[in-house]
Amino acid sequence: MLSVSPTLFRKNNALYILASAVLLLLYGIYLWRQAIFTPWVGDDIEYLYVASGKYWDFSAQPVLSFDDLMQSQWNHYFSINGRTPVHVLIQVVSCFLGLKCFAIMEVFVGIVLLMLIIKYAGGSIGSPRLIIICLFLLLLPSAISITPVLQLNYVWAYAFVLCFLMIWEGRWNIPLPLGCIMALFAGWMQESVTIGLAVGFFVELLWRKEKRMAPWLLFLCFSLGLLFICLSPAAWQRASEQTIPLSSTLIMMCKYLRVTGLFLVILSAQIFMKRISAKDFLRKNCVLLTAIPVLLFFNIIIGVQTARQLLGAEFCSTLLLMQLVRSSILPHLKYRAVFLSVLLAGSLYIMAQRWQFVNETQEVYTSLLDRAARAEEGATLVVDYEIGGKPWPDTYFLSTIEKKIYTDSGRTVHFEMVEPAH
Repeated sequence: MLSVSPTLFRKNNALYILASAVLLLLYGIYLWRQAIFTPWVGDDIEYLYVASGKYWDFSAQPVLSFDDLMQSQWNHYFSINGRTPVHVLIQVVSCFLGLKCFAIMEVFVGIVLLMLIIKYAGGSIGSPRLIIICLFLLLLPSAISITPVLQLNYVWAYAFVLCFLMIWEGRWNIPLPLGCIMALFAGWMQESVTIGLAVGFFVELLWRKEKRMAPWLLFLCFSLGLLFICLSPAAWQRASEQTIPLSSTLIMMCKYLRVTGLFLVILSAQIFMKRISAKDFLRKNCVLLTAIPVLLFFNIIIGVQTARQLLGAEFCSTLLLMQLVRSSILPHLKYRAVFLSVLLAGSLYIMAQRWQFVNETQEVYTSLLDRAARAEEGATLVVDYEIGGKPWPDTYFLSTIEKKIYTDSGRTVHFEMVEPAH
């Protein structure tokens, strides 16, 4: 059965516990606030409706029942993508549970993910130092909106995959049948990370010359889940239509592989200073060290269109970098308080920037709905809003807002996007 290590709270000093609790509370408040105020636009509106069965298209029929959900997910697999477990959960949360329930779940998953990363690195959640470091690394990659579609597709999926990784490495002991079920769903979660991990699991099994049946069964179930994603006809259609120049892909990778770049620099420095053995580090982290180059190569092959595609490599790098910082950097750091203060300040700055962005998007979204409510039937409203130097919302977001207004009120309003006046 699952067991919790008694070292989970080994920092039992009251001040440490209090500081850790305050940091986790502040992070939870941030997640709650962002989840409540971030507008649901684009895919978050589309997922309120039944997938039509046409390529990358949703109908105007809301998901109101279990039958609607099943029909939507059947169409979704063949026309949009194959991450069925994640997208079932997205439509359950969006269509049946609602915003406040999603916000509560987001706080829970976000804090659990942070704690799991610290635990995976061999640390204690009673250590405010590790919480500060982990928080910074979680905020450093490119931002994704705190809405059901993006959070469940990436953050929640990665949290589940990390749970399986703990099982794979023998840190959690559960019955093999349950482990195989978790392996299947973990592999079926998000190809941006599971493709690399599947190769990593296979390489580790070969390296260890594994003869036991259990690890091979877990690997096969994980690979089967990944295969379900890959067999989705929509995934192949999207890949065949996507042509992205190599130069654009490399620019995106240089711009958004922030944690991965930091990890490679720090790892090289630690090996050069002989604080760690490259061979020992590879032996201990064979799966993740295999996954990262596989994921980077995969993204080069298919082309990087959005920063989200790189989050799998960033996630694996976060797990490895937390290990390095905990075991070979913090113990040798002379100005530890300064180092942690800089990271905490950086985290607060990133959170403040994203807080402000959500404020502005919510203001624009409310303005659009207000203007639509006062407009005549069939009116065309000019939209020239700009946030952070870029137009927001874009034409796709506007089309989904039009759709939601029509299905909610029966009124037809058109938004016409124009260049913001300077």
